[in-house]
Amino acid sequence: MKCMFLGALFAAAVAGATATSMTEARAAGGGVLDVTQLSARELREKPVYDSNRQQVAMLTEVTGSPGANRQAVLRTGGIMGIGAREVTLPLEKLDMEPDGRLIIHMTQDQLRLLPRN
Repeated sequence: MKCMFLGALFAAAVAGATATSMTEARAAGGGVLDVTQLSARELREKPVYDSNRQQVAMLTEVTGSPGANRQAVLRTGGIMGIGAREVTLPLEKLDMEPDGRLIIHMTQDQLRLLPRN
């Protein structure tokens, strides 16, 4: 019984540490967060917005480990996944605002011009 309680306590602490690391990073910067330093798990399955706050894509995967030269795989277009296409671009093209939104400085039309994966 004691082991189960300690195991649950440890799992809760690890989950809380992951959630607070992102929150602390946002609070420390006060502005745009450097997404190249975030793990793929923190970025995966997040919506991506243009500068007008319109959702233009979904970040589905991030290649590499935190640091430079990472790629973001974005799913764009389509309705409910039908007709959507995936494009890849450098992760540095994305910014994270203090509220957690991923922002890309491209329009939906510019994303359509990127080569398909």
